[in-house]
Amino acid sequence: MNVLITSKSFGHGTDGIEMLKDLGLDVLYRNEDLSNADIYIAGDERCGKEFFEKAKNLKLLCRRGTGIDNIDVEKAHKRGIIVTKVPSVMKEAVAELTFGLMLILSRRLLLNIESARCGRWEKSMGADLSGKTVGIIGMGEIGREVAHRAFAFGMNIIYYNRSRKENVEREYNAKYVEIDELMRDADFITLHLPLSGETKGIISKERLSLMKNSSYLINVGRGALVDEDALYSILKEGRIAGAASDVFINEPPQGSLLLDLPNFVPTPHIGSATIDTAKKMDNSVVMEIERFLRGESNINIV
Repeated sequence: MNVLITSKSFGHGTDGIEMLKDLGLDVLYRNEDLSNADIYIAGDERCGKEFFEKAKNLKLLCRRGTGIDNIDVEKAHKRGIIVTKVPSVMKEAVAELTFGLMLILSRRLLLNIESARCGRWEKSMGADLSGKTVGIIGMGEIGREVAHRAFAFGMNIIYYNRSRKENVEREYNAKYVEIDELMRDADFITLHLPLSGETKGIISKERLSLMKNSSYLINVGRGALVDEDALYSILKEGRIAGAASDVFINEPPQGSLLLDLPNFVPTPHIGSATIDTAKKMDNSVVMEIERFLRGESNINIV
């Protein structure tokens, strides 16, 4: 059987490729080989109508990630293709990145690092996290990990989710609020939602305008959760203190005006980009493929 890998992350720093070969699979890498692929390991690329028309022999599609908004699952099912995804093995890594970005913004680390590197030794004053209010939008597994860390930092926690998470409220003294109240009251707003018709553009121009001028927005969910044009305007006018994003509507965000702003911190979609997480993700994909080859039921089926 042939397995086609287009995910740039699979096998990067891991022995994922060797594990596939040990299963007796022939590994393909070129998009032109899609018609010959029995198994496909997908990254963030779009798998829609054109993709499935070319994938004539495809039997198993493994998404190396948790988000499946780039895959037309309905079309896959109609073709009898099994679709799997990786469970939330990256929750700790994404939560840690969230706090890294919060600290970069709150302590103005980029400016201070550059000042020290250039020998100016000029201190740019920042703000504490302790005692501040973090507003977590999306209290899934990643949101809960952020709450866990925020509690350890001595932050006040408010959150918005489709349903209340009373266990999180008890454990971290978190308070459930509606999203507009969160936008008004939080000093730091972190986004951890999947992308859907319901969540696309949820952080609109109107909601951004509710934020305090001392507050920060951190997006590690999906780029399209935020109206990027509105975010650019509000940052350029100094109506909020700053923002950071690991995700963009278009990736890479070539030509995005956000990249020119000193109060905006971009990262290249590195939420799960740690060696530890990469191994967990690759192992999960290989496990699904191995179960398929043995005729066993897959576990993380979409």
